[in-house]
Amino acid sequence: MQNYLYFNRKKIFTISFLSFILVFFSYQLSGEKINLIDDYTILKLDVSDGLNSNRVNSVFQSKDGYIWLYNDNGFTKFDGVKFVFFNKINNKIPVLEFESLNKEINKKKVLFKKLKKKIVRDYKIKNIDILSILEDNKKIWIGTKGDGLYILNLDLSNTLDNISFPIIENDYINDIMKDSEGNIWLATSSNGLIRIKNKYIQSNESSPIIENVIMNNINISNLDNPVINETGFLEFHFTGLHFSAPDKLRFRYKLEGYDSKWKFIQPGFNRLKIYINLEPGKYLFLLQTGISKFKWSKAIAKYNFSIKNHKLNYYIVFIIFILLSITLFYIFIKIKRKKTKNIINKDKHKKYQTSGLNDEFANTILKKLLSFMENGTPYLEPSLNLKKLSEILQIQYNHLSQIINEKLNQNSNDFINKYRVEEAKKMLIKDKDISVLDIAYECGFYSKSVFNTAFKKFTGLTPSQFRKNS
Repeated sequence: MQNYLYFNRKKIFTISFLSFILVFFSYQLSGEKINLIDDYTILKLDVSDGLNSNRVNSVFQSKDGYIWLYNDNGFTKFDGVKFVFFNKINNKIPVLEFESLNKEINKKKVLFKKLKKKIVRDYKIKNIDILSILEDNKKIWIGTKGDGLYILNLDLSNTLDNISFPIIENDYINDIMKDSEGNIWLATSSNGLIRIKNKYIQSNESSPIIENVIMNNINISNLDNPVINETGFLEFHFTGLHFSAPDKLRFRYKLEGYDSKWKFIQPGFNRLKIYINLEPGKYLFLLQTGISKFKWSKAIAKYNFSIKNHKLNYYIVFIIFILLSITLFYIFIKIKRKKTKNIINKDKHKKYQTSGLNDEFANTILKKLLSFMENGTPYLEPSLNLKKLSEILQIQYNHLSQIINEKLNQNSNDFINKYRVEEAKKMLIKDKDISVLDIAYECGFYSKSVFNTAFKKFTGLTPSQFRKNS
């Protein structure tokens, strides 16, 4: 009897083992869907969790660690705990960040076209309506239009497995993304956002983020190493990213220049630190996250700032006082010079009060003088002066001096030299080979120093500078 029972047990075991082998290989060779659900944990996030819609067109992770979603309504930011929605009306996203998000979506579209063309060409996958693709080490994740999620195993003779998660079996998988912790995220048409986490891949890494820095109700987050003029309430608002265990996230912070040791915030407590009336100096706020009090993130969020020393204001006021005094002194000198000039002009008028020259005669002589100077080149003669001009025009010396002074507001030397300088300007431009000294002599000047002085008086430049600039 015992032998019989032993034989039957052995027979049953053998038959069961062979049946298992037969079923296993039949299953592998049948090409049916492989259920790998036991290797993964699935997290579904939809409108009941704060999403504005169960339709998600695209999903990607920004450099600061946030998960961003996009659909026809706008962008949504996910920090592992809550969703923040942005649309055209309620658009709080900075312009540059908004542009970078749109670039990311366009970049994903271009990459998808390239990958689809590649896997259809290289792996002959033609019987699947492909909506999204993700290259992941030696795997290619393929999202389909109502036919679930496929994995193309490149290290197993390019086998194509269909993962039959019931939640996505008949849905459209619009986009696939892998985050910094190794999780796979699916953007679906009717089931919102789905996270697929491999049970055998554990990640304890988290990312600290300083969201806002507010000084006396003014947001200074976007300022690079600001210098704060006044002390008061300084607030640091922060958060952290950890998609596996966001409820266990804890923080430690330290303000270098004020805190001697790290301070801690336990999970569930307010993620805020306020400092009041800090002393003048340089400060550095440091922030780390972790889900264990013994292990903290490698990443450290930092914010540099300085508080101005108000004692310096006294020095600034003193300097301003000195500059203001100098300015007032300069204005005083200018006014005094102007008054002196007016007195000189009055003296000129007094000087000619006894002159018998009338205005009509003066205008006639002025026309004659200008015609003589402009229709010929008498000024090229170095010996030309007021006396010679009065002899040529047959007018009294004093009358000619008065006409030049009153009608042209010049003295006789400036009147003649102005014509000479105009002639010199033409020669400096036209005759590059002639020296400056030769041009001075040609134009009626008897020395280079007199020429330079007169030229600079009328042009603001020396002859050499004028030639160089022309």
